Amino acid sequence: MGLLPDFWYDLADEYGILLQNEYPMWNLRGRDIQYKKEYTDWIWADGNHPSIVIWDAMNEQKQDYIGNVVIPELKELDPTRIWDAGYMSDEDLDVNEMDEIHWYPLGSGWWDNDESVQKKRDRFRFGNLQYKNHGLGDAAFNSPPMILNEFGWLWLNRDGIHSAIRTEGNFVSRDITPSRINYEYYEPDGTQLYSCRDIYDYYLGKEATPADRWEFQAYLLAIEGETLRSTRIFSGIFSFTYLTDNGGYTGDWFRYHIKDLDPSQALLAQYHTHRPFAVFIDMEDGRYLKNPRHHLPGSLLSLNLMGVNDSNSRQEGSVEVKFVDYKGEIVSTQTVPVEIDPFWQTTIPIAVKLPEKSGGYMITSELDDFSSETVNQVSRRYFLVGDTDRALFPDYKYELPPEWPK
Repeated sequence: MGLLPDFWYDLADEYGILLQNEYPMWNLRGRDIQYKKEYTDWIWADGNHPSIVIWDAMNEQKQDYIGNVVIPELKELDPTRIWDAGYMSDEDLDVNEMDEIHWYPLGSGWWDNDESVQKKRDRFRFGNLQYKNHGLGDAAFNSPPMILNEFGWLWLNRDGIHSAIRTEGNFVSRDITPSRINYEYYEPDGTQLYSCRDIYDYYLGKEATPADRWEFQAYLLAIEGETLRSTRIFSGIFSFTYLTDNGGYTGDWFRYHIKDLDPSQALLAQYHTHRPFAVFIDMEDGRYLKNPRHHLPGSLLSLNLMGVNDSNSRQEGSVEVKFVDYKGEIVSTQTVPVEIDPFWQTTIPIAVKLPEKSGGYMITSELDDFSSETVNQVSRRYFLVGDTDRALFPDYKYELPPEWPK
């Protein structure tokens, strides 16, 4: 979380929310003496909030003076908290407490040409949790604790109609554009570098409704969260978004007017992917990917469920696996038990008979942990049965957990 008015920190203190508090330092500008004064003032101003557990010095940057002079001096002032030095790692720091990782498999910008954007999209066969996704394989070799504190690149404005600037890939007439000189999205003459890179247009088409876009956002954000949880290499995982007035580079996880804080399906999806005890379906998507796999009607499908337990006690429950047709009717169910030791994971192999009728389906897994009074933890995938190109798929809505404010 970036610097905010005190009442946000007060709320985090009251409700037990742990914060990685990031200083607004991106694309470094300033002098050493200025860095030292501002960072020192920051520690004195916010240091009494117990919700702050990590001081985050900068976003996606490396700066030797901050990393090896300012941070060690401030560790003497506050030795109780961890420091994140942006993209600095063991090779850059005298003392490295953690590494910061960002994962945007569909992200693009001035650093990509059109060919590399398409290559990213072709390579990201989302839904398969065992695939060695680009950028995650290298992270597995890091030795310090890692927090992945940015993923997504699926931002929407609150109307569901427009993609946020970063997701769209270019500025359009409705956007408040920055200076067109020396800015990453513009040529020196003021023309835009790239256009027509909108992620939603690519996967859904330009005629997609807000409901279509919200559904895709929640579905893919959930899959990305499940992928990251399944790697078992991160000490913490956060998606990235602003809480905004519906402007800026990203949207947020709410709909309509900010005063109502109406949670989008994307926010509810993360409630399920980030549950400490969770089970995920390991199966490639069959609805949105180009050239999806078509399964043989009536055949036996073998797949794995990935179970994770990031709590300090042994967890057990039961998982109900359902096939749902495009009308929303359940065509088959299967229940399997699951037990996982603390801070561990397990693979649960299952075999299920596919429907005889061709069409679009959804498979869901619902974990009942026997002790929680909230909604069951859900994972889901769309898949195709038979040789059909224009299949219909069932609608899905995550329930509002009973403990959430109405």
